[in-house]
Amino acid sequence: MSKVPALQRGLEIVRIVAKGNYTLPQLEAELEIPKASFGRLIKCLSDNGFIDIEEGTKLLSAGDELIFIAMESYENSVVWREGNRSVRELSERWGVTFVIHEYREPFRIYWRVKSVPTNGINTKPAGFYMQGLNCNSQGQLFLSQLPELTVKDFFASKLIRLTSEHTLKSYDELKPRLEEIRSNGYAYQERENNPFMKQISVPLKLQGSNGKFCLTCYLPLDFKDVEPLRDSMLFEAARVGGTE
Repeated sequence: MSKVPALQRGLEIVRIVAKGNYTLPQLEAELEIPKASFGRLIKCLSDNGFIDIEEGTKLLSAGDELIFIAMESYENSVVWREGNRSVRELSERWGVTFVIHEYREPFRIYWRVKSVPTNGINTKPAGFYMQGLNCNSQGQLFLSQLPELTVKDFFASKLIRLTSEHTLKSYDELKPRLEEIRSNGYAYQERENNPFMKQISVPLKLQGSNGKFCLTCYLPLDFKDVEPLRDSMLFEAARVGGTE
């Protein structure tokens, strides 16, 4: 087996293991790599701390070296450098949860940076992704930035998520909302993602990156200062993007 395929296979194993819930026999059966080659790759990754193998169950997990490299890379990324201070300061000022999300094709929203104050609404960890763009403000904001045919493809893709009785679940329902978002320059919703929550998302441009990002806050329904908070988010997004 040449070096390039071995490297590709090694990276493939690391990606699968990082997602969790695989045992060594399950991984070997799924990848269909020759037994001797699979054994050498696993030994190399294990000996160098990239994967751990639990004795007995043979359950695979990310090793300390992989976690260290991933966190070092993450903390040197544009989104961390530019966004961590913003979400932390906004969260301290307003007492609510803030998250920076990233959109990546096809129809994926990633949680990149978050700050959850005491008693703030908790949300997914950094690195988590979902594809239910219709059910939350960040997804609707990203959909408003996509061509109409792409939005229709999303609704034809069976990726629709229904997270509350208020969730918009069809293209016809969402189309007026997307027009409103484009006109206003931000996305706002109540009860659609969660019957006890409202959200605001504003576009975010990170200097040094061509990615699609947004700044989102998660608010309890009884939060009153929505407009001042929205204006604060828009100002912070402009500051980070160098357009204030």
